Amino acid sequence: MKFTEAIKNKWQQFLDKLADENKKAFGDAPLDCCSLNQKENH
Repeated sequence: MKFTEAIKNKWQQFLDKLADENKKAFGDAPLDCCSLNQKENH
């Protein structure tokens, strides 16, 4: 069981890191097609 728990913990750490990076890139608001390209269009 410890082996599967270790994999689960590593996977959760990866997902948390990915979520943090997405939050930095896109903010906390829900993604919207009109707001995704604001920096490029304005």
